[in-house]
Amino acid sequence: MGTSNYIDECKRDAVHQIMVRGYPVREVSRRWGPASILSTNG
Repeated sequence: MGTSNYIDECKRDAVHQIMVRGYPVREVSRRWGPASILSTNG
């Protein structure tokens, strides 16, 4: 899976957590911040 596909998947998952599961935006953004994406792309 390419980097672009991975980032798109992360965005979709973050939106799902906010819209469907009802998590607060602040909590999701803290979990899905740039550091979490960069640390798994190595």
